[in-house]
Amino acid sequence: MAATDKVLVKLSDSVAAGNYYEAHQMYHSVCQRYMKQKKVSEALNLLQSGAKNLLKCGQAGSAADLFQRIIDIYVSSDIPVSDASISRLMDIFDEFPSEDPNCKSLIRNMIKWSTKYTDFPSGDPLLHHLIGLKFYRDQEYYLSESHFIHGTLESAKASGHMAFEWGSQINDVDIGYFLTRMVLMLLCLKKVHYAFVAIESFVKDLKSTSTSVTSMLPFNTDGNSSFELQIFEKSRLTNFCQYLIVCVQRASSVGFFQQIRSEFGKDLVFDPFLVEMVEKFGEIYYDLGVKRQPNVMQEMLKSLFAAPPAASSGQRSGITELD
Repeated sequence: MAATDKVLVKLSDSVAAGNYYEAHQMYHSVCQRYMKQKKVSEALNLLQSGAKNLLKCGQAGSAADLFQRIIDIYVSSDIPVSDASISRLMDIFDEFPSEDPNCKSLIRNMIKWSTKYTDFPSGDPLLHHLIGLKFYRDQEYYLSESHFIHGTLESAKASGHMAFEWGSQINDVDIGYFLTRMVLMLLCLKKVHYAFVAIESFVKDLKSTSTSVTSMLPFNTDGNSSFELQIFEKSRLTNFCQYLIVCVQRASSVGFFQQIRSEFGKDLVFDPFLVEMVEKFGEIYYDLGVKRQPNVMQEMLKSLFAAPPAASSGQRSGITELD
């Protein structure tokens, strides 16, 4: 057995025996020795193993400390964003309870590291996608939403399914409410195709439980296929989201936007966040409203830290495979 493997086994045994403090300190000590010897890979493997062992024993605080050490090494050793470097982080982070107070700072530091190696100011999209999926699995929908908007096209697809699942658990709001939040945020980030994909996956789920009327619209969503507008009698907000896509895809549609804003205003007014995002949409796409200088993304991210009204995770249920 190689020397590094013997060290891993010894420390794993120490954790299993309940010597958490001693093992925690030894992980740091051995890691420091590896770093002095320029054995960065060995140091990272050690910390990854230690964090996972400690998490299995309910020692989330100590695990978070080792996890943060990995991020520090990523930064100090100039380790770039890659499938491997992200996979190592998520292999550990997926094991943290979503409610653990350390999650917030760990996410912030992971994203901060990733911004150094990508062209995305909000962080690497794949990293956001995987964090979003972790919270989706844990039915922490609101936390998932805040990462999916900065994720990949697969995030958009997943967000549509999530919005349906989320809305299905809340009885006193339009089921399309959670889709509307996602679509407005994506559109205000000018991710039009992402918004369309989110709507598409949501509507697919909604059609399995509700009757809709199909209407073909004479425009394309991606230059290749026509968009089918699905009108739902019991979900006006789902209809609203689709009309927004119509707005951004049609030239000189400011009049149409003003018309649907008036028509659906009463459906939006219960949540000031939706009202604000519709106003931002009008400013971004049609130069409507009072000119404001603050960065749209910055304001949006600040808004995300306030929980949506009438939202709750509801009872835990399994997540089906995304089609």
